[in-house]
Amino acid sequence: MSTGEDKLHEAQKYVLLYLPPYRLLCMILPPIGILFNLFHIKVLLQKQLRSTALFRFLLAISLCDFTYLLVQFIEEFFIFYLRVKFFKLNSRFCDGYDSYEMLVLRLALITIRRASSTAIILLCLGLGAYQISKLIFSADLFQDKPPKHFVKLFSWTAIFSLVLQYFIFFYSAFIYENQDCFGSKRKNIEKQYSYIFVNDGDLVIGFSSLMLAINVIHPIVSVLLEMLYGPGSPYNDTDALDKFRGIPKESMPARIEENIRMIAKEEMKFELSRKKDIVLSPLVLSSVVNDPVLASQSIILSPIVLVPLIFSPSIYGNVILSPWVFVPVIISPRILGAVVLSPVIFSPAILTPLCMVPIILSPGVGLPFILSPFILSPFILSPVVMAPLVLSPFALSPFIGIPNALTPLILSPFVLSPLVLSPPFVSAFVLNPYALSPAVLSNGAVFTAVLSP
Repeated sequence: MSTGEDKLHEAQKYVLLYLPPYRLLCMILPPIGILFNLFHIKVLLQKQLRSTALFRFLLAISLCDFTYLLVQFIEEFFIFYLRVKFFKLNSRFCDGYDSYEMLVLRLALITIRRASSTAIILLCLGLGAYQISKLIFSADLFQDKPPKHFVKLFSWTAIFSLVLQYFIFFYSAFIYENQDCFGSKRKNIEKQYSYIFVNDGDLVIGFSSLMLAINVIHPIVSVLLEMLYGPGSPYNDTDALDKFRGIPKESMPARIEENIRMIAKEEMKFELSRKKDIVLSPLVLSSVVNDPVLASQSIILSPIVLVPLIFSPSIYGNVILSPWVFVPVIISPRILGAVVLSPVIFSPAILTPLCMVPIILSPGVGLPFILSPFILSPFILSPVVMAPLVLSPFALSPFIGIPNALTPLILSPFVLSPLVLSPPFVSAFVLNPYALSPAVLSNGAVFTAVLSP
């Protein structure tokens, strides 16, 4: 039996067991959500609210959610319930099968529904980026802009989501024709069809997620360069800043490879200046505000208690054998600094991107990541409890030996980040697409995935 047929029969087993209660919920809950969204839309359409970019984003999100729930209600009520109860059309088909025309209609509705959820994710990411830009640049990108600019942004977001989901679902659906009812020898006279999504869809999702991650990360490179080499940085270097800013995006991979080869041949020096480390000097009841020099010093055998880090980027700032307790990290990006054997307790990271910051043998409790994307930052042998990731996409950051509990991932898409020996307990993925990130020996308990392809 082919792979598509195997997956189809597995899906049918699932359908026969779980679909009836799911359909009942889908008939009851969407109308309630539709009413709430209509109320939100009515409020957000008020003139004094429409003039604010934040409420425009919320209005667009409400419209997408309204579309999602409406299409779901159409799928589960008008198509299924009415056909079964009133027109008896499903009596001619096996469970899970339909005519070819109705199958295409169902795929189209799925595409619209998933496009709505994708647009919601993109709008939430856009809202987060908008808020971050206000904090970093002290400027409102939508200030004094006519409403048509935001309408154009929303329209392109919707079009992109629709095209993306069209390619994912229509080009990854394995349409299967069968005359035998599953679990029965009865045969129907007319042709009937069903579908299942196979590996091609995973590849498309993975590619699109990777490209999305690249396009999201690249625009903030100039901001990171400013933090690394700009005024106020402990590594201020105007010449290096101008040099790196002058490198076009297309030639970056070739330049990186060239520099690596030159360093290997000792044709280029790799010099690193370091500040004095903090050793055996506990920090208690103080604060680090707008002090990148102090935040960039390595901390060794120095516990930190009740010390908020605010507006203090860190470069080469390692944390070794130094527990953190009640240390909120707010708008303080960290680059090239490992956290080793340093437990973290009730220390949220908010608007704090991480780049090349491995976390090794450092368990954590109460460690939420909010609007804090990270890349090339593996988590190794560091169990966590109550460490949700909210609006924090990440890439190339494997989780190895990270059992976790009460640690949901919400609107935090990730790619190329496998989960190895990292079982989740009492947790969930919520609106959290992921790709090319297999879970290996990571079967937890009381875990669910909600709208997380």
